[in-house]
Amino acid sequence: MDSGFISKNKVVEDTIKFIREYMPNGKLKPAGSKSKSSQLINSFPVEWFKEWQENQFDLQETYKFSYNVTFSNEEWCGRVGSLSWLSSFNEIERNNILENLHIYLNQAYGEIEHNVKHGCYVAILNRI
Repeated sequence: MDSGFISKNKVVEDTIKFIREYMPNGKLKPAGSKSKSSQLINSFPVEWFKEWQENQFDLQETYKFSYNVTFSNEEWCGRVGSLSWLSSFNEIERNNILENLHIYLNQAYGEIEHNVKHGCYVAILNRI
């Protein structure tokens, strides 16, 4: 999972596999400008760097850090529901996917908590 996820644990892998079954052609892609970018630097589309410069911003620094978040199955489904991957679905479809994911997770994992590593990516810009 891009969009901040850097974890390679089982619940993340299983969730990606589950969500792909609902996606056209089984492909996950971010919404917005990241969907058109083929190259990222520190998780930022390379096109953003030019856009920042054109709008008189000077890139001072980029950095990233990781942290862990613990989720119940229900909380994890809430997190997944916030991802841009599901933005192409209407509310009823999205809720159906998340409800089915919740059922799947309960069957596959029971009522355990998942410790999922996340990434935070920062760009510090100064106005020129």
